[in-house]
Amino acid sequence: MAVRVLVLVALLVGAGFAGCIGAKDSGKQNSKITTSGTNTSVFTTPPDGRSGNISAFSETNKTEMGAGGMAHTHDLWAGRTRVTLFDQQAMISPGTSIHDPASWAEGTAAILTVPRGLLVFEGTGAVDFTITDPQRHACEGAIQFQNHFVCTDDTTSFGSPAPPVSAPDPSGSATGLTLRYRNAATSTWIDAGPLAWGTPTHIKITDPKQTDMPHSTASLWQFEVVSPNSYDRTLEFHAKAEIIRGDGPIPLWPGHPQFYTNETHVRDVFDGDATSVSGTTSGIANGGDSLPISPKKLISYGTRSLYVWANITSISATNPATAPDSFYLYHTNATGKENITNSGNSSASSDNVHFFWVLPVRDDDMDSPYQDSSRFQFQLNGQLANCINCADYSMKYHLTIKASDLDETGKYHIYCWDASDC
Repeated sequence: MAVRVLVLVALLVGAGFAGCIGAKDSGKQNSKITTSGTNTSVFTTPPDGRSGNISAFSETNKTEMGAGGMAHTHDLWAGRTRVTLFDQQAMISPGTSIHDPASWAEGTAAILTVPRGLLVFEGTGAVDFTITDPQRHACEGAIQFQNHFVCTDDTTSFGSPAPPVSAPDPSGSATGLTLRYRNAATSTWIDAGPLAWGTPTHIKITDPKQTDMPHSTASLWQFEVVSPNSYDRTLEFHAKAEIIRGDGPIPLWPGHPQFYTNETHVRDVFDGDATSVSGTTSGIANGGDSLPISPKKLISYGTRSLYVWANITSISATNPATAPDSFYLYHTNATGKENITNSGNSSASSDNVHFFWVLPVRDDDMDSPYQDSSRFQFQLNGQLANCINCADYSMKYHLTIKASDLDETGKYHIYCWDASDC
């Protein structure tokens, strides 16, 4: 049985059971789903001061049968006091901090994210971040390919790059490096101060909501090593982040909401209007100048498929040479991983054009059942001659999204930017 992502230990109130019981078999349709009926004892606000309500309980007051449907904690520490989030090589990017355009003239940065499958657990009191082993490679990276910055000292061809040949930093170490981070309670980057080689920078957790929510499929924490020196674009180093157990108990959460039953296999998660605007100078994959929409309801436990209808209600493409000749659906899952669908052909001058796609949802794509809103995103975009950044248009469309626990293998419409998605 595939255990739900990151559910290592769940301590039940008044009992000594371990394990967040009630996980569904990965990738299989649940032919027999039982519910606990109406659970009048369910509390709908997070227990640790997080903002908002648990969105799922505005939709259902039913919880799963068994241990998963009872109030419980999520103690992922398993008796440990220190857990490694990552311990890896890092490379300064060829540009600058992508999150701070004001520093683009000189600054450079390395962005580090927590690997999928790990979280900053509830009960974390602090995070230690350490850099060691400074090295230099011979050239600045030009572009990124397969999570690696490609440049002229690569040892293999562009199509299959290997890490560039590196050597210990002859200067001993880069100076002036600083650390910024983003925790689970904010999208704003926080200055953690200067970095010293081999000495941990200690980040104190000051509020429980700065930790990741239970059952999240990806951590919201990110780290950014920033240099004021343009020559540090050749800098490589080793980066390590560890979480440290703090004082106090792990909070109690309500039972897992039941999204699907034997009578309910399809749920409406979004039905509304949206806008997509793109110009040939926008240069970004999600359609340029407008933002994707997020569903009104969670795409969480039990979901196997999404049904998406898009209806173009009006479109303006003033230059026939750059008008879109087909359309695709850009989308991300709860981890932020991006993908697009196969494209549908249409006249760029036509209104009331309809598209329909069926998308797969895997266990490690889903929203936490405790979130106040979904982290999935969707946007209909145009393209020109299979170039996703080349069309020039302004478009209004109506988007309808339904989630289902039915497995639609063989019917999915998806273009895989990453082979692991196929």
